[in-house]
Amino acid sequence: MEHGKATILYIEDDPASRRLVQRVLNNKGYDVFVADDGLKGISLAREKQPQLILMDINLPGMGGREITTRLRSLPHFTDIPIVALTANASPGSRELALAAGCTGFLTKPIDVSVFPDQVEDYLNGRVEPLSAAEKNIHLQRHAQNLVE
Repeated sequence: MEHGKATILYIEDDPASRRLVQRVLNNKGYDVFVADDGLKGISLAREKQPQLILMDINLPGMGGREITTRLRSLPHFTDIPIVALTANASPGSRELALAAGCTGFLTKPIDVSVFPDQVEDYLNGRVEPLSAAEKNIHLQRHAQNLVE
């Protein structure tokens, strides 16, 4: 499926990362909107109704996992791909992101030669697997993180 005109939202606090991702995806024909924090991201998501959301995990204030959980509670965003795009590759970070509702997990820095194809895969329905046991463990950790 060709998604050359798909609308993508990137929620990221780092200006250099926002510019790079926006430039790479604009060059492939995507309409990319950016937000520098979670609340602006939620507002922009409601306004633009993107086909895919790229989510930084380590955002100031409300983190990416919490934003993902909030977006998933809204009717239009239950099935929209939300892909974690983060420099945090520590053990368990992928599983926590998936348990919070992310469809996939990509690490920064991005490889500009393959990044557009990775985005296309998620637009075409790719979902990274997380076993039920893993999901339960990481949902508990995610819930604990939300209350702390």
